[in-house]
Amino acid sequence: MNFKNATLWGILLWIFIFVEVSILMFTPFIASRIWLYYILYYLILALLFGYCAYSYFKIQKKSNWKEGLYLGLWFILIGSVLDLMITVPLFVKDFSFFYDPLLLVGFVENLFICMIVGHYLNKKK
Repeated sequence: MNFKNATLWGILLWIFIFVEVSILMFTPFIASRIWLYYILYYLILALLFGYCAYSYFKIQKKSNWKEGLYLGLWFILIGSVLDLMITVPLFVKDFSFFYDPLLLVGFVENLFICMIVGHYLNKKK
């Protein structure tokens, strides 16, 4: 795994997610319907994970489901560190943010999509 490249894509992914959440939270029609918010959130999140994983693997020589797992874990680590440094102190102000079960759903989705992208790109080579 190329940690420098994976870290850059992880930071970009975190920025994308931050923008996505900001847009969804401040769109009145969506914000007032929590079920719609979460449906759109996880659909867009899947696209963001897929885009970042695809872009990372596109310039790597090695891609498979195992590399996708490592990339997904790295994305989770980078996102968690950035959340600890920026999101929690500036916006949420409560570390119980990390105990939200819906955050775990996003982590699992991240791992699953990164593994699929790595596996799929390996088959194309």
